[in-house]
Amino acid sequence: MNTNKSQPENNRTRFREWLKNWEIVANWISKIFTFAIPLVLAYFVLNQNKIQNSVAERAYELKLVELAWNSYLTGDSLSTSKALNLIETLEPKVAAKLASIISKDTTQTNDNRQFAAKIVVNKTTPPLHRKSNRKIVGPSVAVTATTLAYIPSVPQFVNKSENSITFIFDNNKNSDMVEYAIYVIMNGKDLGFLKSDGTVDNSVPTWQKYSEWGTVTVKSLTAGTSYSFKIKARNEARVETEFSPISQSINTLSEN
Repeated sequence: MNTNKSQPENNRTRFREWLKNWEIVANWISKIFTFAIPLVLAYFVLNQNKIQNSVAERAYELKLVELAWNSYLTGDSLSTSKALNLIETLEPKVAAKLASIISKDTTQTNDNRQFAAKIVVNKTTPPLHRKSNRKIVGPSVAVTATTLAYIPSVPQFVNKSENSITFIFDNNKNSDMVEYAIYVIMNGKDLGFLKSDGTVDNSVPTWQKYSEWGTVTVKSLTAGTSYSFKIKARNEARVETEFSPISQSINTLSEN
C-alpha cells in the first residue's frame, strides 16, 4: 500500500523538478532575447544609416562632377581652374579621368593643363611613390618636390637646304633640368624622333636638355619634300607633357 501511494508522489516530485529546470532555461532564453534583440535591431539601424550615408555621399560626388564638368565646358580659363579645384576633391579614379581630359585639351592655358596633369599624377600614384618635400623616416633619405614641365613652344623655322632644315624652339620657362624630345613629320605623315646627331629614328625618342639641343638642324632629309615638327618635354621625374602644336610645314629645296 505504501509503495502504491508513493508512486504519484514521486511523479509529482519529478514534475516539480522538471518545471524548476524549465523555468531556469526559460529565464536564460529570456535574458538572451533581452540582450540579443536590441543588438540585432542596432545592427540593422547602423547598417541602414551606412547605406543612407553612402547613397548621400555618392549623390554629392555626382553633383560635384556635374558642377566641375559644366564649369570646364564654359571654356574660359577661370572656369576651368574652378573645375580643377572641384575635381581635385573627387574620388581618385573619377578625378584622374576628368583631369586627364583637361590636361590633353590644347585650348587650355599651360597653367591649367599643368594643374590637371598634377592631379592625374597625385590620384594615380601610390602615396609612397609620390614626389614630395617631406622627409621619410629612415636611413637619411629625403624626397624633394618635382615641378611638372611646361609644353614647349611651336618650332620656328630658321634655314633650309636640299637635305636639311634648321629651326629653334622656346623652352617656355622650364628649368634647365627639363629634357625635350623632337618628332619629325614628313608630307603630313609620322616619320620618327630626331636623334642627337640630327638624323631621324622611327621609334625611340632622344631626350636632351634645352642647352644640348640649341639650334636644331635636321639632316639627311629628302629634297623637295614637306616637313614639320613637334616637341614634348619631361621633368626630372620623367613625367612627360603632351606634344607642342605642330610647326608650319617647310619644304626642303629641290635638287638643281
